[in-house]
Amino acid sequence: MKIARPDTAFSLQPKTAKARKDSGYLAWLHSVPCIVTGTLPVEAAHLSTANPKYGHMGRGKAQKAHDRWALPLSHDQHLLQHFEGEARYWVAQWEIREIDPYLTALVLHGLYLDGVSPEDAYRIIRQR
Repeated sequence: MKIARPDTAFSLQPKTAKARKDSGYLAWLHSVPCIVTGTLPVEAAHLSTANPKYGHMGRGKAQKAHDRWALPLSHDQHLLQHFEGEARYWVAQWEIREIDPYLTALVLHGLYLDGVSPEDAYRIIRQR
């Protein structure tokens, strides 16, 4: 007996829920200095490129990633991230400074959930 396959193709990438917004986390993140320049003020720069190793499955068109994937970047660095594209920005900024943006985003979100101050969080992520 032959078993029929479903009409839909199997995908290794799970469907992701709609991005969750956390205004408390974003307010906290705006108090953490830029992870590239160490300056304030900052903007919440969302990572959009998928990285399944860390559980980031990317985002859909015209959607932002979950706030847990946001990093504090100065206005100029945030513009560079968008205009250069994440792949070029990765080489130009993250690799040179030895920053893993996905790991950093997860650590920052965890520190926020643990009630760590933005100043202490910045010191922790700069320790390497």
